Amino acid sequence: MRSAFVTDALKITARPLPLVDDGGGCACCGPTPSTAEAAADAFEQHNPPAQIAVFEVEGMTCEHCVGRVTDAVKAVEGVRDVQVQLVPAGLSMVTVATDRLLLPATVRAAIEEAGYSVSGS
Repeated sequence: MRSAFVTDALKITARPLPLVDDGGGCACCGPTPSTAEAAADAFEQHNPPAQIAVFEVEGMTCEHCVGRVTDAVKAVEGVRDVQVQLVPAGLSMVTVATDRLLLPATVRAAIEEAGYSVSGS
């Protein structure tokens, strides 16, 4: 019977990872995304938007304005996502992603019905 010596053996040392107290996950990974967030990310990766349009909007001065515009645009059929970059002293940028092609006038009308002006209209 022969003996064998392993000279480059892998040594594994187990040590606990510290937990973070910020709503979930471990220190190495950060917060664990919710099931809904993970599903939304997977959907975005496999179903890119049909159209992305950017609108310059006048008159938005606060987060309440952002909410009004976001709600108004999300109510338009076919709108998937709305992102607003608020610039209180200038033109705020409203980026709209849709599931299908929409006429810009449809989104513009929703913004104007919410009480704001779209630049260039």
